[in-house]
Amino acid sequence: MRELPYSKISLELTQKLGEIGKFWASSPDRPSIQPDMKHHWDTLIDDWANSDIPLVVRKGGGVRGGIVRHSRGRTIILSDNSPAQWVFMRAYQQTRPSLDEIPSLLRKIPFAFVATRADKSKTTYKGTLQVGDNLGNRGWRLCHIKPIGLRTREPVQSLPIEKLLDHFRLLLKPSNFFLVPLSRAGLGELSEVIDEVRKFEARASA
Repeated sequence: MRELPYSKISLELTQKLGEIGKFWASSPDRPSIQPDMKHHWDTLIDDWANSDIPLVVRKGGGVRGGIVRHSRGRTIILSDNSPAQWVFMRAYQQTRPSLDEIPSLLRKIPFAFVATRADKSKTTYKGTLQVGDNLGNRGWRLCHIKPIGLRTREPVQSLPIEKLLDHFRLLLKPSNFFLVPLSRAGLGELSEVIDEVRKFEARASA
């Protein structure tokens, strides 16, 4: 019987993937957010994290748009990746909200791609992703440079608040976003591509 070898990635393959990543990172076809807008939104997300405005947490389980109370008293809104897409489009379109506007915007920000009637009856924040903010409709996938997964089955309200704050920042900061074509969505999962995008963005913001 022929034995199946254990998987290993050759140096040549790693280099080729890195070349693809370098090409895409610097490609004029890759939509990107202007540096001043990226700074504005990054600062806004930090200020939001440090305020008493509800945090947004992407985690399976629970109803998206529903709220839970953390053991430290902070209100948390459960979501999918919709608010990250919303932030990308606002920043890409050079919209500059202030921290004071965020509480009212929470009624407009999408926290779910879609919601059933039953889900909406259980949610506090009922916004869903609109056509104009749905990057998939334009053939793009939103990826994160630093991983945002909480990787735990513990209920959100029991997790350390510091961990949730870090997650919130990574989820919504434009400096942690990049787009890949939806038809090539797997590129956004390749460490070689992510690393090249990270290095390119670091140089661009220096």
